[in-house]
Amino acid sequence: MEFLHLRSERRKKSTASPVLLSLALILRRLLKKRLLMRPLRGPANRIGSTVYSTAQLKTLQEVITLIVFAGFSIFWLGEDLTWNHAIGFALIAVGASFIFRG
Repeated sequence: MEFLHLRSERRKKSTASPVLLSLALILRRLLKKRLLMRPLRGPANRIGSTVYSTAQLKTLQEVITLIVFAGFSIFWLGEDLTWNHAIGFALIAVGASFIFRG
């Protein structure tokens, strides 16, 4: 919820609903205690390491994170996607393709 203040600055003092805020706090506490991640971490690492190398898994993680954050900044924060962003994403995609060829 670190980015909630950015949206409210742009939208002139919008307030989050109490239900959404309480759900976010519960999710944050569960993630801090690792109750949600622990059951998934072991099987995901075992399955992923049999199919992909470590470099490929890290590249895949970064590409997914970049796509999610780009969507978040466009749809939630209302920022525009510029040519610089598109060129940067394309270069990262080319780099990822080299990692997966290997």
